Amino acid sequence: MSVKILVPLADGFEEIEAVAPIDLLRRAGAEVTLASRTDSLEVTGKCGMTLKAEATLHDSLDHDYDLLVLPGGPGVAHLRKDERVLDLVRSRQAAA
Repeated sequence: MSVKILVPLADGFEEIEAVAPIDLLRRAGAEVTLASRTDSLEVTGKCGMTLKAEATLHDSLDHDYDLLVLPGGPGVAHLRKDERVLDLVRSRQAAA
């Protein structure tokens, strides 16, 4: 059974804080899901790099994850205001 990881992404994310962990975790065999905070699967980082998420955050909420990766950058302000993300963080904290 592989570790399941969710990476919620919002426009303005810090590219290196998203891409490097995603790459390393996938190389290690983890099942990493990129989830767009909006209905668009394309999410653009602060320096213009666009990643294509596998799912929307809304569609990802029905699954259980072992770990959350929250990339920083200006986009983190959107994640901090999103109750869905806050609920995910709270549930992971409660499980720790």
